[in-house]
Amino acid sequence: GVWSMQSQFQAQGEGSWPDGTAVIGSMDYLAIAGGGAGGSTVGAITGGGGGGGYVESYGTPGTTPVNVTCKAWTVTIGGGGAAPIPSPNCGENTAGVNTVITDGCTTVTALGGGLGGGNLTQSPWTEQGGQPGGSGGGGSGGRRSPSPSCAGGSALCSQGNPGGAGTYICAGAPVGGRGAGGGGGAGSAGNKAAQGGPGGSGKASCISAAAVTRAGGGGGGNYAIAGQGAAGPGGGGQGGTGVPAPAGQGANGTVNLGGGGGGGGSGGGCCGTNAGAGGSGVAFLRYPTAITGSIAPGTNSIACAPGSTKVATFTVSGTISFS
Repeated sequence: GVWSMQSQFQAQGEGSWPDGTAVIGSMDYLAIAGGGAGGSTVGAITGGGGGGGYVESYGTPGTTPVNVTCKAWTVTIGGGGAAPIPSPNCGENTAGVNTVITDGCTTVTALGGGLGGGNLTQSPWTEQGGQPGGSGGGGSGGRRSPSPSCAGGSALCSQGNPGGAGTYICAGAPVGGRGAGGGGGAGSAGNKAAQGGPGGSGKASCISAAAVTRAGGGGGGNYAIAGQGAAGPGGGGQGGTGVPAPAGQGANGTVNLGGGGGGGGSGGGCCGTNAGAGGSGVAFLRYPTAITGSIAPGTNSIACAPGSTKVATFTVSGTISFS
């Protein structure tokens, strides 16, 4: 009905005026952050990037849907970690960026995938291991025995799995056998292997109707011999091979799957190649058809799904309002 100004003022004073917070239903969610880049390359064999953090209520025991009110929800899609083109300084690569779903009261955050292990400078050596993230980055292939950069990164907040450790050889050992570790994925940990560890597998979800695997880890790079770490299923990038010199570049993680970038291989040169960039994240909201949703921008979409539901898909940052 129509409220007079006096009635509106009185209701607001009594706290009974509708403020958009009344619950009109509930919805499930899946948030996947951007995957981490493969490790920075300065004369090193770099670890694969970790897959983006994976947070889901749909079909996940122990989690519950969130309440839907008439308030607008803001969805921020995390970008994949950057992997600059090699330069004289071989710029430092980066971790993935968080994906966030919020209405101002309830917030769901998926953490960016961890950066793969690598080496930032050559004189002196400044090595770093795989970095923590939604899933951890893989460890670097070591130059020393043992190398401080060989450790894989840990997974944070139960959103994924750790990265695999890198391998190393002692002085005087045959060439090869010091491949980097694969980045962790949402479904399994990254792996350790002499010729580059495979990335961890992603995790499958049916929130958008068909089952799709996302947030796989990047494969580890290899040194001086053929072979590289395989891409983790679910958008991870393959690691770079060790031959021919200069070595092959790690592949990028897949856009909107939150895959980790592949680690860079090394043929023995100082700066050789770079690792792959991480893939950007994605988000889904699944709610009853009785609720009307309005989504922006038009790049994002709403589609019908089984069980009298609709699914809002966010491939870029945007908003959705319900009524």
